Amino acid sequence: MMTFLLSPIQMISGQEMATIDIVKVNARYEKEAMYFYNENWKEFRKLALQKGVISGFEIHRTVVDSTNHFQLVLITKYRDSAYFAKSEENFRPIMKSVSPNGPKMLNNVERKDFLESMAGYETMMLGSNHERKKKK
Repeated sequence: MMTFLLSPIQMISGQEMATIDIVKVNARYEKEAMYFYNENWKEFRKLALQKGVISGFEIHRTVVDSTNHFQLVLITKYRDSAYFAKSEENFRPIMKSVSPNGPKMLNNVERKDFLESMAGYETMMLGSNHERKKKK
């Protein structure tokens, strides 16, 4: 999954960062898509969270639309710009340990058959109802 930087942002040291990716999923392959995200994307982030590489993650889903598609909104949170800047470097060994033979797929359906990347954003946290946990 590639993230596209649509407009440059100035990273501020100590500022929580996040990537937000939006993908369109063909509902015909809902089972394969959800398997892909649960067994790959989500598992990578669970391990990254345990290792302190990220500060959180979320996956959201829309309802199926009139074209028989739905969207997934994938959010990965980073403690600050330094962790964000090293995200690719830090994720490589995690991805290799979780899926040494590449992404786990269901029913031999290829990713291109069930999803399309719609947008990707790199963001800075401006506010939240959740208190940010300081690491000691």
